Amino acid sequence: MNKSWFPSLRAKNIIISEETLIHIQPEFYDIFKNDFEIKVIVYIRKPAELMVSEYNQMLKIGFYSDVNKYMDLFEQSTYEKVINQIKYFGNENFIIRPFEKSQWKNNNLIDDFLSSIGIDTDKIGDKYEITENTNEGFTKQEAEIIRLNNAIGNVKQKRNNYKQMLLKSYDYKQNGIKSAEALNDEEILKITERFIPQIKQIEELSGKKLFQNYFPEYYGKERKFFEGINLTETGLDILHKAIKSKSDEIEDLKKTLDKKTLFSDRKSVV
Repeated sequence: MNKSWFPSLRAKNIIISEETLIHIQPEFYDIFKNDFEIKVIVYIRKPAELMVSEYNQMLKIGFYSDVNKYMDLFEQSTYEKVINQIKYFGNENFIIRPFEKSQWKNNNLIDDFLSSIGIDTDKIGDKYEITENTNEGFTKQEAEIIRLNNAIGNVKQKRNNYKQMLLKSYDYKQNGIKSAEALNDEEILKITERFIPQIKQIEELSGKKLFQNYFPEYYGKERKFFEGINLTETGLDILHKAIKSKSDEIEDLKKTLDKKTLFSDRKSVV
């Protein structure tokens, strides 16, 4: 990103919406601070929901350990990065909103976002539209299929092919459990208590109370838990073929390694 790009734009205000911006070191913005007035808007999730959301993103790029393993890796948190950015930009330039539907204007994320920057969606009518394309979260069944698929495939295209065939063989949307709700109360308690101090620090720095309760609404309530995947015969056949393909690749690799070992063990004869 280069500040020389912006003068060519005729708009008085520019909105840059990108979830990965939070991972950029604040000092990156030094080149803009003298030329632009920067306001930052961040939506904060509750810890258990944030952890599962980030876990699902990791699955999309090939991660294949289960959610409990990822929970142990979930140390350098997004909350710490938010704290650093509040300190860098200043509280007056930072807008913190809760990622909680009941607190959004009209229970709508877009209305809430626009309202936070001074645009009253009740007055602009149909001057904007929400497309049907949404980034839906995984169900627990879908996440587990993708996780297993990541574990058996080492070629990205092959993983994608198997994944699409597997998902078509299982009606996960109809019978699925939301990934976050699949955590048991002990897991939710563990991850929430770890990050409550950081959320409280964000609230203190921003001067805004985000949540009355840091636990998700389903915590402590009776709910259906994940008990495994029930694939159709077609799905099982696809999975078996994928595992067989992976096994063949491993055997070929072993043979190659054996040959290299054989040659490396030969002694030179003079």
